[in-house]
Amino acid sequence: MTGSTGTLFLYGIVVGAVALFGLSLLLGGARRIAHRGHASRRRLKRSRHETAAAIQERDDLIDQRDAGRTDTANVRESSSPHDDRHQQADDGHHGRLHLFGRRAAHR
Repeated sequence: MTGSTGTLFLYGIVVGAVALFGLSLLLGGARRIAHRGHASRRRLKRSRHETAAAIQERDDLIDQRDAGRTDTANVRESSSPHDDRHQQADDGHHGRLHLFGRRAAHR
């Protein structure tokens, strides 16, 4: 090994500086990846929350629609003009519903 102590010291400083630069690049890349992962998890959580809210809203609308249909069916049944005819029919088919309010002729 030839050279002075000063030259060896200078090479040591250069190698240390290059190592420090490489380490800072490595850690900076790891930090960016971690930040990206954190941001992705945050977006995924927000997306899942929005999806859950949309599903809940859809279920609420379906429930409202079904309740409206049930109310409409109840109103139709209670205001049907043929209800008393079906109850008064004495042809042996008390529980049977007749189309268009017509009954079979008596035999």
